Amino acid sequence: MNNYKQIEEKTLQAVKEYVQDIGYQYVQGIGDFSQDEMEHILRIGTEIMVNYWGYGKYQPGSFVQSILDNDLKGSFGRADHINQRAIKLYVMMMVNLRSPFKNSFYIQ
Repeated sequence: MNNYKQIEEKTLQAVKEYVQDIGYQYVQGIGDFSQDEMEHILRIGTEIMVNYWGYGKYQPGSFVQSILDNDLKGSFGRADHINQRAIKLYVMMMVNLRSPFKNSFYIQ
């Protein structure tokens, strides 16, 4: 397994744990997402965090780049119907979630 794949997998695990531990408490309506929608959120959240931590291998898409750039209007303008409802979660992750290559996944 290559290094980038390991980074993605560890980041996905960190994002999943953050959503389970924090997201359900603080993001209204997160429990209303279907399984497919939640998988979409986990994929996008992973892409955001991989790039936020500086491990990105590819140029992120325009929505992810808007989130990374703290561009609120651009984020909502580029978001699909799922991501429009998940922007708060993504911002919370960027503020609170630590790299999975450190001791703790998120700041408590």
